[in-house]
Amino acid sequence: LPKNFAPMTFTPHKNVDSINEILARASVRSPPVLFEFEAYDLFTLLNINVPKYKYVELSKLDELDKFMQKDQKYVLKCHIPGCLHKTDIGGVLLPFTLENKAEKLPTFIENIKKQGYNLEGVIVVEMCQFFNSGMSNGELLLSCFNDETFGPSICFGLGGTAIEYYGQIMNQSQVFLPVFLDFESKIVRKTIEEMPCSQFLLGNIRGQKKQIQSLDEVMNPVAQFAEFARYYSHYNPEAEYVLDELEINPIVVSKQGQLTALDGVVRVKKNPNFKQDKSLVNAYEATKPLYKVASLFAAESVCIVGASGKNADNPGTIIINKYLSIPEAFRPTVTCIHPKEESMFGCKCYKNLDEHIKHAKPELIILGTAAAITAQYIEEIIVKQACNAVFTLAGGFAETVEGAIAEKKLRTLIAEYNSDIKLNPLRPVINGPNTVGYKYVSAESEVNTTFTASYKSSGDHAKGHDNAALIAQSGAFMLSRISNLANRVAPRFCMSVGNQMCVTACDCLEWLLTEQSELNAKFGVQESSEFIKKCNAAKAGIDVYGIYIEGLLPYEGIRLMHLIARARAQGKMVIIYKAGRSKEGSSAVAGHTASMAGSYSQFADLMDLAGAVVAGQADVFEDAMFAACCLVKRFRQMPKLSQQKTHYNVSGQSNAGFERCQMADHIFYFQDSNKYIKLPDFDEETAKKLMDAFNKYKLGAVIDVQQILDTTALIPDSAYEEITKVLLESKCVDTACISFLPEIHMIKTLSGEFGAQYGEDCEHDPNSIIQRYINLYKNGIQKPWVIATTSGYKYDVARNTLRDAGLPVFDSSDRASRALANLLRAWVGKFGMLE
Repeated sequence: LPKNFAPMTFTPHKNVDSINEILARASVRSPPVLFEFEAYDLFTLLNINVPKYKYVELSKLDELDKFMQKDQKYVLKCHIPGCLHKTDIGGVLLPFTLENKAEKLPTFIENIKKQGYNLEGVIVVEMCQFFNSGMSNGELLLSCFNDETFGPSICFGLGGTAIEYYGQIMNQSQVFLPVFLDFESKIVRKTIEEMPCSQFLLGNIRGQKKQIQSLDEVMNPVAQFAEFARYYSHYNPEAEYVLDELEINPIVVSKQGQLTALDGVVRVKKNPNFKQDKSLVNAYEATKPLYKVASLFAAESVCIVGASGKNADNPGTIIINKYLSIPEAFRPTVTCIHPKEESMFGCKCYKNLDEHIKHAKPELIILGTAAAITAQYIEEIIVKQACNAVFTLAGGFAETVEGAIAEKKLRTLIAEYNSDIKLNPLRPVINGPNTVGYKYVSAESEVNTTFTASYKSSGDHAKGHDNAALIAQSGAFMLSRISNLANRVAPRFCMSVGNQMCVTACDCLEWLLTEQSELNAKFGVQESSEFIKKCNAAKAGIDVYGIYIEGLLPYEGIRLMHLIARARAQGKMVIIYKAGRSKEGSSAVAGHTASMAGSYSQFADLMDLAGAVVAGQADVFEDAMFAACCLVKRFRQMPKLSQQKTHYNVSGQSNAGFERCQMADHIFYFQDSNKYIKLPDFDEETAKKLMDAFNKYKLGAVIDVQQILDTTALIPDSAYEEITKVLLESKCVDTACISFLPEIHMIKTLSGEFGAQYGEDCEHDPNSIIQRYINLYKNGIQKPWVIATTSGYKYDVARNTLRDAGLPVFDSSDRASRALANLLRAWVGKFGMLE
């Protein structure tokens, strides 16, 4: 289990019997909500401080005389089953005292009854003396809820009646943390500590009194809440009830310095997984037979449904021809289902699925049929356990009214198999619908089930770093990224997942990260085919995972965080680009692949916390993938941050002064970047070597040694190399951004016939700045550094030569420094706390 995550074990609370009794009473109500006094009872059992309180039925109002004290102020609240907003109906009175009880209580009761409400009793709560200055007048929020994306989660932050307004105008008014994070980890503690409300409580804001002695006063109840919510979650088959929502608003800091709950709402429901087999319920790992995903990429036998022997543009026909283009030694057996044909393109045809199964079960079935027919086939394939894997490319499922009904029916059928310990291993995994397919490129062959013509792709036969995989919910995004990244990145695996009816983006990432034998062992599979063994070996060479997401399935968020942490623990990088960042974008996503796009800021914060690069634009995504493929092995060689080494030193070099500003702006873009990176303080040795180089090229009187170097323009090719070499070899520099404006007559940056007119051939001349930097990158010190050279089309050959030699080269220092900043952030994590 990666660090910063809680184990999938569930410890019952010491008061579990009393808690269950309260939850059981609420679970049969409509709505299934705890009464307010029951919420106080629950908080007390959880060791959350509450004011003194008393609930009395209307027939026992005399009991208040024994409870209430002279000269003490109380809050009087109505108890009406189902009424959550008492203030709106005049159901809250304060101050309520023993002295005004005789006058106020009868009027209070009469007013409620006049409105027709079923008043069963009253709750009297002692008014709490608390710190009511600072943000939100001292009122805070502490809640647990079932987030649609991340599952059971904790929310802590500013509370009170203006909670929605705070959320609209402040980025950090509240923090959302899934309960399956380890709330004792340093990074979770730091996340809560850095919140504005926590800084006020700790007295770290000028002019504010210290309200709590230490952060433990906050962390202890928050951690207790998280443990409580983990136990009463659908992931725990031993819990009969699920905590659907628990909100304390407000929770305040009493004058004694303790968090105290003043008001609360608790909603519960029956656990759908109660007494379920534990192997079928897991927050972190797929419970479906994930080993079968390998059959999508490396099947020994493939059956294609919906192809045409007459229509060359038919998607199924295109896919058949792609399979037939694979060298015979590496080609699977290809068959078809067709009601009339005996054979197609030399491939045997069967009339229907039953006839095919009777002869032999195919390992993979590809459905190129329309939505209605596809739905029938999928149901038949599942019930008859006809294959290991299915790829269906049809649109018209959740994107249309009729298709949505069919998809819902199929999801229900798949869920039935998922929840049955005997049936789950037997079912196929299904990629799609509404997807263009996938690619797997090996040295010997290419499996390509995309139904577009390969010759139309810029990525066809393109070169580039192949230590990458691309997972996309949109097939068009996948295809266009393959083209855009051509000759920079050539992913070994590409997969579009469409509507994620079965196989999800998280499934793909988990499959790629996990050894095939480990996946097999979960389901008692002894041996893989030779095709799959080669595919598994290819997985091991993946260092970078690019993921495009429009929406996650329910509760997949915590799993994605866990998978990102797994990748980081293996020294690998995950780059994520999510659509649906605005309200309008979310609506567009829903119409595109029928996804639910949750809060983008919450998603981005949690992916960042897990250690992913979170790209806000497609070009940022591409640049991060390219830079990561080039540099990930070098990042692994960097010393780890520790108490002795608290920051990475980032430097830069340019012959254009404005680029120094660009570099600094992008490198320190993240708000808390100064917690893990800084500009270098050069030691005497480095400063002397740099000054010697400056003097050698007559720069000593023009420039000084600076943290980001400005070399000026009028120096030769050799000077750039020498200065960069000193910079990178310095013990004071861990990583750098190197840039040069190529429009300088003193350096060789042109090529071809045009360059020959001026005696330049940067592509082949070993003394050109281009070849010098290639030599330095390949044979010099192996620190991660990026390079940029701008100025348009005349320098495309220069950039391409650097790129083809494996360098992370960009056409502007903006893009280069931004990519480096993103990788550094993901590598060390938020606050620099990932290990």
